[in-house]
Amino acid sequence: MTKILLKKKTEKVIEYTILILSMTYFVGFILFDTHTIGLPDMYPKPPNFDIYFDILLWTIFIAMIPDLLIKYIKSENWRAFLKKNWIDVMFFILIPLFAFLRVLKIFQIAHQLKFIKIIKSLLKVIYEGNKVLVPVILSYRLIRNARKRHNVKI
Repeated sequence: MTKILLKKKTEKVIEYTILILSMTYFVGFILFDTHTIGLPDMYPKPPNFDIYFDILLWTIFIAMIPDLLIKYIKSENWRAFLKKNWIDVMFFILIPLFAFLRVLKIFQIAHQLKFIKIIKSLLKVIYEGNKVLVPVILSYRLIRNARKRHNVKI
């Protein structure tokens, strides 16, 4: 297995695969998913975009495994490996983290929808309460003003 991984051709195929997949992910992000960082999307999302986007992200993650293995086997020790390839290791660690954050984003949206429903119910109660409270407050003010004009104390 290590002989196959250490072939220069295999190493280049893996690197180009990661490069192409990463570029595809980046272009898809720029075109269809920039609202996640607060920018408007250039185009509307195609159907099932999130599923394909997640599959692409995990494909990059899986393609990075043999790449990191090759780099580790070629290094003298783990410190030299980390010193030379720390960016690759960070990306490898961050991919599952970002996938987890996307799941949290879904929960956040669900929480926001629940919050919106609560606000809607609260506004409805206030509106319905105003139907009762406004006449009561107006009648109280009318009675108070009438008493002031006639100097009536109760």
